[in-house]
Amino acid sequence: MTNITTLRPGEHFMFKNFEWVCLDPNHPDGGLLAIMAEPWGKDVKFCPSDKFADEKGNRNNYRTSNVRGILSDMTNSVFGGKGLLAHTVDLVADNGDRAYGTVKDPVFILTCDEYRKYREFIPHYDSWVWTATPWYCGDKDSDADCANVVRTVNANGQFGNDDARYVNDVTPACILNPKSLNLRQSMSYVEEVSE
Repeated sequence: MTNITTLRPGEHFMFKNFEWVCLDPNHPDGGLLAIMAEPWGKDVKFCPSDKFADEKGNRNNYRTSNVRGILSDMTNSVFGGKGLLAHTVDLVADNGDRAYGTVKDPVFILTCDEYRKYREFIPHYDSWVWTATPWYCGDKDSDADCANVVRTVNANGQFGNDDARYVNDVTPACILNPKSLNLRQSMSYVEEVSE
């Protein structure tokens, strides 16, 4: 068995029966940052394509979003919660507004800043995917149009804006804990360490 931090940025591997791409083997959070090689869409039973906005009318705030709720549910149901480190997601808006603050989650979606940083290693997906970055931190009543807009990434890897009430795919990311996961060298398969 080998330490997972020996994976190189851009290298694909399997974890929990999903294909992942290593973005940063020595992330400042203390582990390996990875993103799924394929987005979760309608054809994935765990996480259908969905609206960013939640049922209560909260629109482009990732903290209260439907997408974050889905990722939170799958943390335990799909990944068992073991082997993952919490990551702080900075919800700064595209215009620099920090009204939404930060959240800390073990499974998350990338922000625009993270996407820019790791762009060369992220696959071009066949569909539009959500980021955690709002275009503008707006009040849903007084700034209805702005409060709807979330930054997305299209199939060409370019940023776009989309209404939080629309449906896009979700590309989960996580920080794998090298203290509780090993790499099976021959297969590039990450598994939990037996105690």
